[in-house]
Amino acid sequence: MGVKFEPLSIELIEEGRLLADADRELANLQAAMVRFCRKHGEAAVKAKAKLTISVELVATNPKDGDFAIVTRLTASQPCRLAGVSAASADLKDADEGVLYVRRSGSSKAPPQQMVLTTEDGRRVDTATGEVLDE
Repeated sequence: MGVKFEPLSIELIEEGRLLADADRELANLQAAMVRFCRKHGEAAVKAKAKLTISVELVATNPKDGDFAIVTRLTASQPCRLAGVSAASADLKDADEGVLYVRRSGSSKAPPQQMVLTTEDGRRVDTATGEVLDE
């Protein structure tokens, strides 16, 4: 008995493996999206997860009507939310430029407006260099 051929459909590509893999990836993306939104709350507004299914029909022998069906699944999970750190440019040595940032605690204020502190967080008087908090 011969092999029965059917018109091409998504569920027949790779004997059903493409559709099964797509379903599995979609379930993974849903779980990742829910975790991301729970972790970031309101900040996750407009977060995205994306599943792309690519199916290419490639003529391998046009004369005989032979084709290859090339598939690709690409999943992209929601990514880390953008963060912004303020920095101030200065020269470290002779001509070596460097950006300076605060060790901890983010602020949108320009670095030139910051309160200077020691590494352990004690305030420093900018005029005298004296440590103010003991």
